[in-house]
Amino acid sequence: MAIGDLVSWASSGAMLLTGSPGSAPRPEPAGVAAAAESAAADVAAMTARMGARVEVDGPALLGERAAIAGGGQDHGGLRIGGNGHVQF
Repeated sequence: MAIGDLVSWASSGAMLLTGSPGSAPRPEPAGVAAAAESAAADVAAMTARMGARVEVDGPALLGERAAIAGGGQDHGGLRIGGNGHVQF
């Protein structure tokens, strides 16, 4: 993982939601922060073409979404929303 990707993931807040309960947060799955940044750039480009550019922080939205859903390391192997289990 590139250091820039790790910094982006950590600064987004989403990194705090990863890892097992009682353990240190884990780096993001491959490319998640980059994909979120790319999606945010697409939103900015599309809204600019419509005349009102909207800038969003893609990785931070992942952290916010997880926080709103009550996510955190205290869920053990359950994914945010409780719809699946993390495979290690």
